[in-house]
Amino acid sequence: MSECPVDRLVALFMERKYNEEVKRLVELRPNEWYVTELTRCRQWVLFSRFYGPSKLMKPALMLGELAHMGLQMFLAEGYGESEVEANKQVGDYVVKGRCDAIVDGVVYELKTCRAVPQSPLPHHVLQLRLYLWLFERQQGVLLYVAPDGVVSYNVECPLDDQQVLELIEMPESPRWPEWECSYCEFSQYCGRAVRGERHGKR
Repeated sequence: MSECPVDRLVALFMERKYNEEVKRLVELRPNEWYVTELTRCRQWVLFSRFYGPSKLMKPALMLGELAHMGLQMFLAEGYGESEVEANKQVGDYVVKGRCDAIVDGVVYELKTCRAVPQSPLPHHVLQLRLYLWLFERQQGVLLYVAPDGVVSYNVECPLDDQQVLELIEMPESPRWPEWECSYCEFSQYCGRAVRGERHGKR
């Protein structure tokens, strides 16, 4: 009798997330972009769209998913909106996104990490500025939750249409050369990968 290499509950959790990601990719049209894709290396996006999501989930990502689920349950009690989705046309493209929460008109983005950063990480700031543009809000909060503490940073400068178009039409590979390739599952197959030791903060 064969046994699953991971606990059944963990396997069900990963299967649910995998099916969600497959659905997102299947529904995506060629002129549509997710906010999260615009904050990443374009080669990573192309690899991900071609090969699809992995069925395995790293424990750190699982922890983040569970934290987001807890936030949803809390906000469901009437404190705000969670997992808010929006689409917005810009030029010939459509940008799609789902922010973690909107409370009293403020867009919140929750990040779990090993240690709270001394300042907001640039790729997280870019993501939240995209959400501010998408949801047409002026104020956002990056909320970092880690074993050593909780810290929040205000972000108040949404991108404009031209900046969003530049992210779509003038992609970078990698977008964050200091660290992105070191954590990329496709780096061994990518001709644009920056080789070297892992450095920088994610």
